[in-house]
Amino acid sequence: MFQHLCSTSRAVVLLAAYLLVQPSATTADEQGHKGKDQGKNQPAAARDNLADFLPLVEAKDKNKLNDREREILKKLANGKVPTVDKAKNAAQQHKFKASGILAEEAPHVVSLLPLGIDVPDFGKRGELVWVVQFRVFHGAITQEVWVNSNSSGVLAILPLKR
Repeated sequence: MFQHLCSTSRAVVLLAAYLLVQPSATTADEQGHKGKDQGKNQPAAARDNLADFLPLVEAKDKNKLNDREREILKKLANGKVPTVDKAKNAAQQHKFKASGILAEEAPHVVSLLPLGIDVPDFGKRGELVWVVQFRVFHGAITQEVWVNSNSSGVLAILPLKR
């Protein structure tokens, strides 16, 4: 039952995170505004649909970010786990304590997502969550860990306990 609950919970969280960042019908096409400057702001407009905020963290020129993106980075900077390296370290410490780590495993930050629902003892809706996967050298995943950027809480998603 716990295995089914975890996979269902993860699907619900990911769906809620996706729905949380979906924009309303406000694009130029939907409002009937068409013209030669229609695509001028397309990169910023496309980023409004962004559910994974990791590209913002990795952006080389932060001056090109819009106000919403700057707010997300500010929220991240004010948390206990504001960087990719700190997320990797938090996940690694958790894995060492929980089950140990294999010599051929390494942590990889794969996403930075807004939490779509409140998760008891982990985080509240809207908080940013680092998704860290442990992989062996050939790329196969051995564990996935979520790290709350605000509280530094850690939740192991994979493998499921039996």
